Amino acid sequence: MCIRDSYNPTHRPLEDNTISMEALHHGNKELANEFNYHSMYGFYQSRHTHDFFVNTLRKRPFVVSSSTFPGSGRYVAHWLGDNYSSWRDMAYSIAGMINFNMFGIPFVGANICGYSGNATVNLCARWMQLGALYPFMRNHNNPEGGPQEPYTDPLLARISKKAIHYRYSLVRYIYTEYMRTVIYGGSMVRPLVFAFPDDNETYSAIDSTFMLGHALRVTPILDDGKEKVETYFPNADWYHLEAPEFAKVMSFDIKENHGKKVTLYATLVEGQLNVHAKSGTIVPMQDVGEGITNVLQVQTLPINLVVIPDYRHMAEGTIFYDVEQPTSSHQEIAMALVDSEISFRTVNGRQGIGYSSKDMYVGRIVVLNAEGYKDAKVARYENSDHATVSMNPPSYDTAKKILTLQPVNDHSMNILSLHRVYWNNTG
Repeated sequence: MCIRDSYNPTHRPLEDNTISMEALHHGNKELANEFNYHSMYGFYQSRHTHDFFVNTLRKRPFVVSSSTFPGSGRYVAHWLGDNYSSWRDMAYSIAGMINFNMFGIPFVGANICGYSGNATVNLCARWMQLGALYPFMRNHNNPEGGPQEPYTDPLLARISKKAIHYRYSLVRYIYTEYMRTVIYGGSMVRPLVFAFPDDNETYSAIDSTFMLGHALRVTPILDDGKEKVETYFPNADWYHLEAPEFAKVMSFDIKENHGKKVTLYATLVEGQLNVHAKSGTIVPMQDVGEGITNVLQVQTLPINLVVIPDYRHMAEGTIFYDVEQPTSSHQEIAMALVDSEISFRTVNGRQGIGYSSKDMYVGRIVVLNAEGYKDAKVARYENSDHATVSMNPPSYDTAKKILTLQPVNDHSMNILSLHRVYWNNTG
């Protein structure tokens, strides 16, 4: 039996658009055939391109390839190939991202709105909402396809703008989760069952929703004409991650092992994204509004920390900063809430990396599920040199059960040198 007949899952000749599977490469004649080496070509091309930027140009590379192999994620980002402008292909992209994260390629995304065919306004709008939460976001079309840029339709433009601004508001979180995957391994995009392995009900939503990092769950609209979706939430406190409301959609029940199904609404005209944060986490966000069109502008905005205590009054998160060098001078900070104190500790890299953008300053700390802190009267922060600085008096919103902490002066509370933030009701 010849090689091309031994493995053919697509029922098409494997030589389509490439050379014979029996062509020989340099090396062991028993192994060095095109069948074995085909996928390795893209892998080595990616690695050598990456190494050229780092070793010769002394610049940090950003390389994107659709020809990848397990391990390519060390060198390149990946897009999921030439898809179609269809609701089915949009839904498939979730499984594609999860699979490639398991292959060791975390920075991945699909061609938003589809590559082949023509996307409707509704499809493209929903895909832009989903794509805003891809690790790698790109709207890409073929030359013969109809225009699908956001500016081609007023509704699409408005929804796309809101989705992109939302992505920008989470850019520090997304970057942190990506870098944690690079340093420690694991996956950046994962199914619910990975985050809640003891809950068998999570299998019911294995490819219609996903976790983005350790804290956030994304639930897109995947069907034409739908403006709500019923989906399963594991047992935890879950909050809709949209300021200033931060509406609670489910409460933790200590007597239960399982969660419940929740109906989420997302009307197309309002452009709402269903992104939810689970309790026990700390999420960095920024206030992104009109006039912000790129990440460099986002870096001029202070960081807000959204703290979501669990039933034990505990939460944790990380935040990652680095400077543009191939040697990657960086600082990873672990944040941990215990009762009414948040500690900050450098766990990877070092302090003093020379980072100077304004997003190293904390604008405010927003504590959800904060009824236990409603009587707080005094807040302070302490730097790594143990200098103590008073903050504005804590502000508690009784209706929303949200506690807000802010420094007296803008650009004074530097997260890169913070030691702890604490509050109490004694003064």
